[in-house]
Amino acid sequence: MNQESESHFDEFDKPPIIRRKLLPWWIKIFCWVFMILALCAVGAIIMNLFTPNVNISIYGFSSNTVFSGIGIFIIAIIVLKGLLLILFGLKNLMQSQLVKLMPYAES
Repeated sequence: MNQESESHFDEFDKPPIIRRKLLPWWIKIFCWVFMILALCAVGAIIMNLFTPNVNISIYGFSSNTVFSGIGIFIIAIIVLKGLLLILFGLKNLMQSQLVKLMPYAES
């Protein structure tokens, strides 16, 4: 009876793999580039408060000022990508900490 209560799937248990380690190196580089661009976008907003012209462009959209429709669109795209990558990194960090605390927790 004791043998029946044991799981036959224990031999298939694998250590959890952190997803960040599965990414290729070039994707990690682009993640860092977009996070740095998000900081530059916030800097462009601050700089546009003191100088009248700040040239920004991405994906063929360009603007001379941050406070125009296209400028806000460009800043929103860059900041959104940067924030999503930062949140993705924090999620992986929190997931790895959770795995250390509870090794059998499912992701």
